[in-house]
Amino acid sequence: MGVTLDRARIQTARKKLGITQETLAKKVGCSKRTIEDAESGRKSIGEETLQFIAEALNVAPDELLPAKPTHGHSDASRDYCEMVIAQCKWVEFRGLRQFKHFAKPHLDDVFVPIFLARTTDLLPVTSSDLPDLPMGPVHEVYEPELMDQNSVLSVAKALRDHPALVVLGEPGAGKSTLLRFLAVTYGRGPTQVKNVLDLEHDQLPVHVSLARYWQVYSDDRDYTLEKFLRDVVTRDKLALDYFDESLTNGGCLLLLDGLDEVRDLADRAHVADQIERLVDRYPTNRVIVTSRAAGYQQVAFTGSFVEVQILPLSETSIRQFIERWAQVCSRAATAEDFGQVAKNLSERVFGSGLRRLASNPLFLTIIAITNNQSGKVPSRREELYRITVSALAEHWNQAKVDLPPSKIKALGGVVLDERYVVGILGRVAFWWLDSQRSALVHEGELKLMLAEQFGQIEGRSEFHASCAADEFLKLMLDESGLLVEREPGQISFFLPTIKEYLAARYLSELVDPARELGVKLLAPGWQEVVLFTASILGGQRLAVFMQTVLDTKAPHDALLYRNVLLATRCLVEAAVPPAMWNSVLDDLVRIWQEPVCEALQREVAAIYTEVRGTWLELQLADRLPEIQLMRLFQSPGVPTRQVQSSTSTDDLLQRLADKGGQHVWQRQEALANLLWRSRSLTISQRLLRLVRDEDEDVGLRCNAVRALTIADSEDLGTLVKLLTPINEEHDLRLYLAILQTLGRIGSASDEARKLLLNIAVDGKRNPLLRLQSVRSIADLGKSATGLARPLAEQLEVEELPLLRSPMVAALGKLGDGSTEVLKVLYEAESCEDDPELRLSAICSLVDLGIKGDAMCDTLHDLLKTVENPELRNIAWYQLLKIANASVES
Repeated sequence: MGVTLDRARIQTARKKLGITQETLAKKVGCSKRTIEDAESGRKSIGEETLQFIAEALNVAPDELLPAKPTHGHSDASRDYCEMVIAQCKWVEFRGLRQFKHFAKPHLDDVFVPIFLARTTDLLPVTSSDLPDLPMGPVHEVYEPELMDQNSVLSVAKALRDHPALVVLGEPGAGKSTLLRFLAVTYGRGPTQVKNVLDLEHDQLPVHVSLARYWQVYSDDRDYTLEKFLRDVVTRDKLALDYFDESLTNGGCLLLLDGLDEVRDLADRAHVADQIERLVDRYPTNRVIVTSRAAGYQQVAFTGSFVEVQILPLSETSIRQFIERWAQVCSRAATAEDFGQVAKNLSERVFGSGLRRLASNPLFLTIIAITNNQSGKVPSRREELYRITVSALAEHWNQAKVDLPPSKIKALGGVVLDERYVVGILGRVAFWWLDSQRSALVHEGELKLMLAEQFGQIEGRSEFHASCAADEFLKLMLDESGLLVEREPGQISFFLPTIKEYLAARYLSELVDPARELGVKLLAPGWQEVVLFTASILGGQRLAVFMQTVLDTKAPHDALLYRNVLLATRCLVEAAVPPAMWNSVLDDLVRIWQEPVCEALQREVAAIYTEVRGTWLELQLADRLPEIQLMRLFQSPGVPTRQVQSSTSTDDLLQRLADKGGQHVWQRQEALANLLWRSRSLTISQRLLRLVRDEDEDVGLRCNAVRALTIADSEDLGTLVKLLTPINEEHDLRLYLAILQTLGRIGSASDEARKLLLNIAVDGKRNPLLRLQSVRSIADLGKSATGLARPLAEQLEVEELPLLRSPMVAALGKLGDGSTEVLKVLYEAESCEDDPELRLSAICSLVDLGIKGDAMCDTLHDLLKTVENPELRNIAWYQLLKIANASVES
């Protein structure tokens, strides 16, 4: 019976002796291929061969075998945990099938720490935050390990402080890899969790794809996420009763990957609701949901989830990855050789324009693989994509040699070089984007599109075009990885930016690519295509393209300046002639110096961060006085530092008892941390006793109430009852805190909804209490069922200006588009003497799906006439939202 060696152990033992695989093979008396297979874990070896290898390395045979897992879970979960580890332990190349013969490294070998920042606690950077360092985005100027301990979140710190996380990040930022790493770590049990993360957790990892759930749900609308989880774990050899018990007792780590991959917005909202229901029902488990930010904001959770953003890899993390990669994946034989490989690759990455791309883990991996196979590293983003596509085309040519005659005949004997592949896939990508299809397209629909191409472009008969489409798609799926089958019969590009790059390649072959796009040049969904197109074009064609971008204006772009902002981003990607970039930068500086509103300045500031370290930064510096450069850097659009407290449980207890001092402002967070970390009713009851204790400091009582934001339904009912005996005049702060908490919980009982409505419409109540009740109703959103119409009725008779605008804003959050509600909103929208009320009405109408030129004109007028900066920002963002939706369609 064969045995499989632990690749890390045998490599360590061999390298300790300083011998190569070839030398070890000679000592053992076997082929070098046998040693390579043994070290990679691809094949098992006989026990006799194991004995010979152990003798040659001067170790015991057991020291070369995988360590037995110390799960710490019950025997009932052992097989399940081993299944999870087996599924998640490898680095996933996300469809780069041309590297399928490249031995995948273990996550253990190459995973480097990633860092997070809470999106809700970001503060603007000031010059005092950057002592003795050049100005630049914080994640590039500061190394995480050199920063103040509260400036960033490690993964362990995020898990320790927040039981429910939404991990946001751009494509390839490492979201899915992080979940697989956690699945493996937790699958190995609490000892491994303690060793790797320094956490005292004993939870069962449940790792699932939300896109897979969506696929099943699309066919069965009664299929719940909870049922899906049960089906997954039972498939992976876990007893259902054991899983149910673990879920009920808080013994699970739920790793839910890819909320944004649910492409249909209504279905994504359903999946998000299913997640929140699951967390509400089983609140003591830990849950991590991953998503691209763009796919999350429309369905953002309203409950106890904390949103965190994955920060780009720091320079230290990039170098650490390169060193580990060189040691595991290079063909070097000695430590000195490994070091030289890592040094060469680091110099190529940091000595070129790839530093920014390399901060993305997926692209860093592609760069490393490309360097391994060709010894070359591209210097620009477009070049990196071109190299990737070229590598795919070459691999297809190699694969084609082994095709049977029937397949070669079906493809017509055409050589699948890069130009041919891009010619086909570029049209597919453009069609895919132009028809506004989701990330997944059914295989049959894609085949029809391909067959149409083979028929129209190459003049094939309907039968032969269909055969060619079928075989071409199969070849791409089996050999290339540019397209992947995410679900049975559902195809997508392995990365959205690959689709956008290929669409740009198609556009760049047209006589006038900008004219082909028209006003869609300004649509957010086409921005990456435009940037790639500018990077591909050159000379006079680029100048014409850039001029068209600047000349393209949709309604209201005299205030939105989307053409100038897009043209500036093109400068980063393309070799634009000096006369052109001079004009663009002059326009950008003019927008900054005479802004329509602060919101537009944020957009300019965000662009400024993108050009740091490039020639464009020097050009901007020449155009702006030093004081304005400092102001630009300190503006809200610049990446920011995040501040939060992190303490031990003992310290939290001490803060709980502290009656004053410097920790007063931190009590709310300390109490909240203590509440969920304790996982017992004792702390919850202690907090409730604090709320009732009239002799206690009112500030501490308020913080205890806010800590109950993540309370269970029993505590929610208690909060409602607490309001009855409280004197609203004497204990106004406490009353307000309880009302605020009822809204932030994110769900409401009938009793809580009734209470909030009664206070909101009661004209005899304190106006501040009524205002907070209205805001809490808005926070509850669609879960505050039945409150929209009575709130609309109250609005028609409400006399307090303080309450009218918040009531109008709340109506849009409740999701009730009935005639009665719309009538009230349209009446508010027509109140020309009250700009704030009009703007709130427009926002609510947009939230309810009502759009139109009239609202755009009103927003346009508000931007010109209203002086309140906050109202101007809201108007600008609403106008941008409507305008973007218009050009997308």
